[in-house]
Amino acid sequence: MAIHTNELWVIHEFETSFIHLGVRSRRGKLILIFDYGSQFILDAQICFVTEPMINNVNLMSYLWRYGIPDSIWLSNYELQRENWNRITNGLGIKVVLDTEIKAQMKSVHLIDTLQDKLKLLSMKKFQNLQELKEILVNHINRWNYQSERKEINAPADIFFANIRNHIFIEKRVLSESYLIKFLGNVTEAGMVQVLHRLYQVPDDYLGQQIMFRRSALQNQEIYIYDESMNQLMYRCPFVKMIEIP
Repeated sequence: MAIHTNELWVIHEFETSFIHLGVRSRRGKLILIFDYGSQFILDAQICFVTEPMINNVNLMSYLWRYGIPDSIWLSNYELQRENWNRITNGLGIKVVLDTEIKAQMKSVHLIDTLQDKLKLLSMKKFQNLQELKEILVNHINRWNYQSERKEINAPADIFFANIRNHIFIEKRVLSESYLIKFLGNVTEAGMVQVLHRLYQVPDDYLGQQIMFRRSALQNQEIYIYDESMNQLMYRCPFVKMIEIP
């Protein structure tokens, strides 16, 4: 079965290797975050094993930029921060650490390609960390935009062509109070789809596009929000879970 954009994000931790910076050699690793369906790299972080919280990935920093995935696959559960469960449970994101998926990840061309790049980087000497990061960014951009391979659709083209259909979270809203605010269309049946759930909307709003607010920590209700008046207008009860094709 084909996996579509933002259906599955992968957070992959590469093996630790020595990185030569100036006169020092430090043990570090690369943490890669990418969208499986498009193979678009969202981010890559270089972390050193002596740094505190090396294995933590700040999930919120990606949700407001790239939308909300259905699932996240982790190569290591230690990559989660303490607030992950609140966010993923509230947004209906499934977090997976599965041997079957892990076996599939090993065959991903993207991971194999970056693994080869890392081996080459570990053999070189860099003046400082900034130089290393700039080279890594160049590798990522080359992959995302496939500048040498004009005959195929680049991962960035695939990702951004489809991402317009996804819900985004405002950075300010998410970081402050875990509230989602977005526009939605009410169907003739008086329902509105929010993430993987349906909610009942009053007859007054049938066929309209309205503003919603919802706490990421509360799954059972959303609120119709009047932005011009800056107030909540109506609480919409949870109806049922739905499958999104």
